[in-house]
Amino acid sequence: LALTFNGRLAMGVLPMLQFTTSFTYFIHRERRESVGSFAYALHAIFGHGKDKLRKTFIFREAGVWHDPPAYYDPSRTFLTYSTALPSRTQLLAEGGFEIIQLQLAEFARAVRLAAALNRTLLLPRLRCGNAAMAYPCYAWYHRAMAYFGWAVSQRVNMPRVCPLYYWMAERALVDLAGKFPAVQVRESGFFRNPRFAPAGGGPALATASLRLCAEGQGCTPADGAADGRGKDGGAEGKPVSHPGKTGFGRLAAVLARARDTPVLHVRGVGALELSDAPSSVPPLSAIEPLGRGHWCNPCPITRKAAGVQVGTGPRRQLEQFCRAEARGAIGTSPHRTCCAPDERGCRRCGEGEKAPLNPKALAWPVSDWLRGWASLQYPAEFEAVKETWQCSHPYCTGRDRKAFP
Repeated sequence: LALTFNGRLAMGVLPMLQFTTSFTYFIHRERRESVGSFAYALHAIFGHGKDKLRKTFIFREAGVWHDPPAYYDPSRTFLTYSTALPSRTQLLAEGGFEIIQLQLAEFARAVRLAAALNRTLLLPRLRCGNAAMAYPCYAWYHRAMAYFGWAVSQRVNMPRVCPLYYWMAERALVDLAGKFPAVQVRESGFFRNPRFAPAGGGPALATASLRLCAEGQGCTPADGAADGRGKDGGAEGKPVSHPGKTGFGRLAAVLARARDTPVLHVRGVGALELSDAPSSVPPLSAIEPLGRGHWCNPCPITRKAAGVQVGTGPRRQLEQFCRAEARGAIGTSPHRTCCAPDERGCRRCGEGEKAPLNPKALAWPVSDWLRGWASLQYPAEFEAVKETWQCSHPYCTGRDRKAFP
């Protein structure tokens, strides 16, 4: 403590793990729990809560916002789903950016399914973590790399689960629900909120289970129907399997017996291709803006971390550009990009036009950074065309002068 005003006032700094901002509450959750501590206060500071709507979402996710009774109406029916990534190991070997993109694609399909079935969607817990080389662009403190190299020691670790304010555009969600009232969501911890009657001491919520199968998985339409006899989470209910590519009428018939079951838990929602959906269901193009702003792929070759908006633009182009350029820079690949500040922009270098860098002459962070990027595997779609492939993103063609390579 520090004494001020001639010793009449003692002032001190409150411990950040107990008296939290949204940053220390969510991002340092694991550290707080590891020492057996609890948060006594949560302050949705301006940086992470610029308006009432965003602050409300932050407090709801933390379970400390008191909504009107209608928000906790126990007669609602809900839809939950399990996240399924095809091969996390392979995705991480490629850099891990797709881990975020695939989860947001699943979320968009879950929104459509919940709206079609007139159920309230429990928002997912987005799996993040340090291994994936992606982070919200504004969250500079998570950068694994910077223009001066592989600055691992200078970053704040990404949480295993990203808070909603990292990826959800709250205003876009409210606007979508205004146009499509069937779109209703609740925070992921809603069932644990003591204001929600079934979670506040009542019986476990009955749950029906549905598995949607991708094409080629040998899945046939279910002979039976979901009956909702499983317990909360679907662990004890016999799941019904159904092709992900389906019409709304066929899917509704399969789920008819579970229409009033409190919870429908879905696996394989990423395989959903729903045709003949009711007009109350928004198209995927209307849902994509819910994925907040830009997720960044930190590639100093473009002079700054290159912001790649998930779900738009040339898919995976910047990632591959950074892999390829790093290989060229250390000499493991003959291909490099040459740029000029004129109408020529950027192009593949001619033979002998740009020599590989001498690793011994580079500062250790830069050398380490180049080796890290060069070690990443090429995704299959790029491996097949690596001899002729050229990046089409404005950052690596030279059309975007602010991020000129």
